[in-house]
Amino acid sequence: MKSMCTKLFLFLILGCCQSILMAQEVEIVESKTSTSSIGIIAGYNPFPKFTTSSKPGFYAGLSFEKQFEEENANSTSSIIIRGMYESMSAFFEVPGESYPSRLPNGTEVNQKTRHTTNIRYSMATIEAVYKLNPFGSKFGFTVGPSLSLPLSTSIEQRFELLEPNDVRIDIDPSIPADRYLDSNRTIITSPEGPIKELNPFRIALKFGVHYELIVARTVIVPHIGYNYGLTTTSKVDGVRINAIQAGVEVRFAL
Repeated sequence: MKSMCTKLFLFLILGCCQSILMAQEVEIVESKTSTSSIGIIAGYNPFPKFTTSSKPGFYAGLSFEKQFEEENANSTSSIIIRGMYESMSAFFEVPGESYPSRLPNGTEVNQKTRHTTNIRYSMATIEAVYKLNPFGSKFGFTVGPSLSLPLSTSIEQRFELLEPNDVRIDIDPSIPADRYLDSNRTIITSPEGPIKELNPFRIALKFGVHYELIVARTVIVPHIGYNYGLTTTSKVDGVRINAIQAGVEVRFAL
């Protein structure tokens, strides 16, 4: 599914690039007029990943690019600095133990269970990536570090009985009744609240590919990349935030 969605995104991006180039063939200026530019960036995390997960997120902010060869506005390498707000949400599960149980008709079956975790995580991010467009082409690569400060977090954990369908979880009087859901087949083992012992920073490595559309003094850059978390969300677990990210950056020459 991820592979198919990624291929579809790339196909759409390439199609948009071709359409714009054909429609504005005469107007496109092939060389930049400045060695630095500033702009905005926004995108979507179609496949965020906390070990195993499913929920999407987004990112948005400002970017600044500086060419390494100041005397050459068509330099193939540069440094890009970005300041962004990022939101990453996730769901992941761990199979639970199998317990034997007896149905009302006397049949003995094994119960199938799982432990689930829902996480929401937003942060302020600053990153510096090295950009290279090999052979002077419009296609290029970026790689560099990312440092984030968590702004808000939440986590909720549950225990769920999946099979058989006609078995219920025995009620524990020490657990509040409102934590039992789905006709007593789900228990909220840890109510929603901030992540405990949260790490004060998130450090990541980002790498990706892009295509640059240069129109007059504006650069439009559709991109897709991978955000690999080097640190965990807290000091008491090994949950890492990773995400495939896709978006557009628009910069204006200074």
